[in-house]
Amino acid sequence: MSMLCRSVRWGLRATVLIMAIMAAVARADDAGATISVAHARSLFLLRCAGCHQIDGAGHPQVGVPSMRNTLGYFPASAAGRAFLVQVPGARNAAITDAELAALTNWELQSFSKAQLPPDFIAYSEQEVRQSRANPPLDIAASRAAILRDLQEKGVLPHEAYQRLTGTH
Repeated sequence: MSMLCRSVRWGLRATVLIMAIMAAVARADDAGATISVAHARSLFLLRCAGCHQIDGAGHPQVGVPSMRNTLGYFPASAAGRAFLVQVPGARNAAITDAELAALTNWELQSFSKAQLPPDFIAYSEQEVRQSRANPPLDIAASRAAILRDLQEKGVLPHEAYQRLTGTH
């Protein structure tokens, strides 16, 4: 069995286990509620870790990008900032806008804090609601354009650009 298959199987098993544990945890249904760091992390484990892995490393070789030391570059542009909550896995997740804001903030702080712009402002529920309502028509083309723009502006180092685009 390939390493990728074992990783995916492990990720699925972990997700099922976490879902069972989380069934016992009260959910913050009030859209105005403050989402705890623990709840944001549990959302990552339930909604994202199956593909992106528990450590955020993803599976770049099969199109699941790593979040590690790369995610924090995106908020340096308005388009990149919106993109993080517009990707299908985030935009279509059955979670509230407040939860997606907390989840995205947690991912950025956990996997790519050093790459965040110095003037980074945390995502808000309202910002997520607006971005989710206006997704790009072509996710891949939007991501490519954002990465090119970030590299041209000198925000995204060449090595990170190569890692994110799969070019060498």
